[in-house]
Parts: sequence; structure tokens; C-alpha cells
Amino acid sequence: MVDEVQTHFGKVDILINNAAWTVTADALDVSEEEMKLRAEDFLQVIKYMLDLRNNRNKAHIDDIDDSNLFVIGAATKGLQAPGIRVGWIVASREHVEILSNFSSFGMGGVSHPSQLYAVELFGEERIEVARQAVPAYYGEMRRKYAEAFDDLGLDLFSGDGGFYHWCRLPEGLSAEEFNQRLFKQGAAVLKGTDCDMARLGDESSLANFFRFSFGPLAPESFDSDIAIMRQALDR
Repeated sequence: MVDEVQTHFGKVDILINNAAWTVTADALDVSEEEMKLRAEDFLQVIKYMLDLRNNRNKAHIDDIDDSNLFVIGAATKGLQAPGIRVGWIVASREHVEILSNFSSFGMGGVSHPSQLYAVELFGEERIEVARQAVPAYYGEMRRKYAEAFDDLGLDLFSGDGGFYHWCRLPEGLSAEEFNQRLFKQGAAVLKGTDCDMARLGDESSLANFFRFSFGPLAPESFDSDIAIMRQALDR
């Protein structure tokens, strides 16, 4: 299947391997026509995302086929299925074909069971549930940890999305020292200096900042998580 999208880089072809969906249709025990409809739905998602990306990437480029530009996107966290990845790339046809060929012989391609599983994840009923459940779940987790961190005396610099809190420690306590205390409890955070592109180390203005991820944490661990943080802060 080939579809053409008009972008700020000119016309871009999106290709989905016909042979791949024929095999997948057989494995799912559905008709090729139904599989084609599923592929067309996925194309619409890609085209929508490309439009968003291209509006943010109005590159100074007249012909994408005469460039080394790559615009890459993926649907990962929203699928809520570890290891399953669906992605896309906008680049010159030559570069896309090289990457496609390398994926086949260099990495062996994606396993067939993974492909089948990914298709199931894009079922309309599941997507509708996920669009409501995923933001609601992480929104509640974000709120709970924010309230607890505020009570611990941490300053928060967090947005409304994602599953991280960006925190500032009390004056005099660096993220390095905080981590050393957490290590004894089998815990850790991402130090602010690890995110400093200037790599200033102890001289960095981010030395007493850290990033806390509540994404992989079970709701049941909340009380123990806060207890560990409190113990590390009170030492």
C-alpha cells in the first residue's frame, strides 16, 4: 500500500508492505480486505502525526529526497505493552529503503508474534479505553506524588503530562548525596546533572535537582516510596 502526503517538505510517500499484511491477515484469520482496512486506518494516524510534526519542523528544505533530514515518531507508552513498538519515519526514499533493508538482514526484522500483538493493540475498542484510562491513571499518580513531595519540602517543576516529577532538593543537599542515601534502600533517582548538556558536574545549576519517575511504580508501593524518600531527606 502506498499513500502520498503533502508536507512542508513536499510530497512524501508512505509505504506499507502488502505481503506483510497478507501474512498477518492469514494469521489473524481475517480477510485481506479487512486487513487492508486496518492498514488504511493506521495510515490515517500516521498522516495526522506527520502533519503535527511537519508544522513544528518547517525545515529550510525544498526536496526531501535531496536531503539528510529524518523526522521520526513512535507510539510506545500509550500502547501500555512493554516491548511493543510502532513507529514511522519521514526521510528521503533512498534512506528509508536502506533502513528497511538493514532492518531485515541486520536485525532480523520484528518477530511475527510481536506484529500480531501490535495489530491487536490498535483495535478500536481498546484504543478508546486506553485514551481515557492511561491519562486518568497517570494523572492521579502525578497528583498523589506531587502532594506528597510538597509535604516533604521539595519544590516541583512538573507539567501536566508524562509520568515524571522534576524536583528541587532543599538547600545544601545535592542529588548525588541524595542518591547515595537512596541506594542503601535499593532506590534511585535521575540526577539533574545527568540532564545538563553543559556537563558542569558539581558546578551545574541542576546539582540539587532530580527527576522522579512514577511510571513503572505500582500504586500499592506509594506509601513505601514516600517513606524511603522521607528517610533519605531526614538524614
